[in-house]
Amino acid sequence: MIGVTDLNSFITFEEAYHQLMIELINLQIHKIKNVI
Repeated sequence: MIGVTDLNSFITFEEAYHQLMIELINLQIHKIKNVI
């Protein structure tokens, strides 16, 4: 489920940070669905 993200594809720190937040939220959703 967890893949490797190519950090060179991001132009700015903000883009990389937002992608990290998206991935963390998706991981939380996946974990919650496993509990239910």
